[in-house]
Amino acid sequence: SKGFRMAGDEVLMQRLVHLVDDKKRDELLIIYLEDLSLLNLTAADLAKGGRAAERWPQVSQDLLARATRGLKITR
Repeated sequence: SKGFRMAGDEVLMQRLVHLVDDKKRDELLIIYLEDLSLLNLTAADLAKGGRAAERWPQVSQDLLARATRGLKITR
């Protein structure tokens, strides 16, 4: 509804949470999405039993690295 469009329905998502106070009652939530088709994969491919399931640990690690690259939280 806001004009944001993905190329397809298959996405990788990383949820980043930063608790901003000692009481852990407030948080900063960042949702990072990437189009999974850029890897020529589907969610089913990466799921247990999928044709690329063994690649999931590396795909997940790489996604986190891209999501946090250049990210700096300051107050």
